[in-house]
Amino acid sequence: LRIEDTDRERIVPGSTEHIKSGLEWARIKPDEPAVIQSERVELYRKHLVTLFGKLNHQNQPHIYRCFCTIDRLMLLRHEC
Repeated sequence: LRIEDTDRERIVPGSTEHIKSGLEWARIKPDEPAVIQSERVELYRKHLVTLFGKLNHQNQPHIYRCFCTIDRLMLLRHEC
């Protein structure tokens, strides 16, 4: 079970408990403990640093930093 809670503006209090109780109601038992995305930020940051340093077979970076403003990102999200 993966709980995506990194979008802090969209968090609904009690939603994690609601998901877990729904799974219990349906008699679905996760085979591993729940993974809470916000608790793994440092792990993701470590992997990002690695990816920023790697080059592909054409000697170009695997990933690029985004320098868009929040306003630009909101506009793009709205357009989608």
